[in-house]
Amino acid sequence: MLSRFHSITFEAGSTEVAGFTGQKKLGIHVIFFVLIAFLGSSPSAHGQEGKYNLLNIGEAQDLEKTHQLDGGRLVISSAESAFLELSRDLVTWYGKRKGKRFNQTLNSEMEFYRLREALPRMVKTYVPKNYDPNKAYPLIINLHGFTGDWNHQNGYFPLKKHADRLGFIFCVPDGEMDANNRRRWNAIDACCGSRNDLLDDSAYLRQVIETAMESFNIDENRIYSMGFSNGGMMSYRMAIDHSDLIAGVVVVGGISYKDTKHAPEFPVHVLHIHGTREENFHGTELGDLPFYFAPTPSVEQNMKNWASFNECHEESVQENSLDLVRRLKGNETTVFNFHNERNGCDVELWQVEGGIHVEEYSAHMKELMVDWMMNHPKISKRASP
Repeated sequence: MLSRFHSITFEAGSTEVAGFTGQKKLGIHVIFFVLIAFLGSSPSAHGQEGKYNLLNIGEAQDLEKTHQLDGGRLVISSAESAFLELSRDLVTWYGKRKGKRFNQTLNSEMEFYRLREALPRMVKTYVPKNYDPNKAYPLIINLHGFTGDWNHQNGYFPLKKHADRLGFIFCVPDGEMDANNRRRWNAIDACCGSRNDLLDDSAYLRQVIETAMESFNIDENRIYSMGFSNGGMMSYRMAIDHSDLIAGVVVVGGISYKDTKHAPEFPVHVLHIHGTREENFHGTELGDLPFYFAPTPSVEQNMKNWASFNECHEESVQENSLDLVRRLKGNETTVFNFHNERNGCDVELWQVEGGIHVEEYSAHMKELMVDWMMNHPKISKRASP
């Protein structure tokens, strides 16, 4: 049975952290040996892999803290609202929660804690089982639709099983509330609430990606944005604004700008999934839909626009080749592919015959969607059109 808990505090870069272990005291050298032995060993489970963690998005300041040991617990306190992070290797930091007082149960392994300013837009982030900080992992940003939230999107397009299967990290951010308490993304000019006086969600989501890259070992050639409806529109916006980072996007029921002046600088893979019975399938004019504030292209024109952006001139069609929807019998989906032979860029439409906006997509569809992303790494900028 562990009889005493001990701590060391030291400077790690510019951040003061406190390290704690439940080992009996054998002298200060043993405490340092525990730290050095851990850092020098192969990665071990932190207890945060296979779970949702929080990312504190933005430049957070370190906060002053007090700590005391109470039996087998560490009590950390701050005078102001703070964000607690945990690490066991001083490389990977896992966001725990925000508050002013934190009670942590200690075990025999060295753990490091730090308190930082709690920033307003934190993001639920899933780290797969057996995460290894020495290995680079793909990253997916999963965006909800208009009036949705992270929890709704996580249920409609769950990625956890696939993250453990394929080994990737994903973030499920929340859009901000509008005046009627409906969450939305400031995406394209059509939807939803996309005015210049609203928050810059494009910059914010880039910050989400950059924070994830600082927190975990992210494969810079496999960063993706996916989304439903307004979240799909936001994914197109990310492809346009941040083509230096984004390898590909998956858009379900969304659409991009009608004006082709909005184009990416570098190639971005596109997978677009759309039902033929959706109200925006044939395009819209101003006033056609209550939450659209600008015209939108038809799905056909949208795909031609993105094929042109990416110089994907080779076309192929596989009619009735996929079964994506539970309520529709047989292979209801036709695949239209536009391919750039020179650099390998793909622009692809999965057109669901008879599909509606909020559709009963199968588990198989979600597996295919994730596999598609993993099979489309970033195209080298040297191979850009």
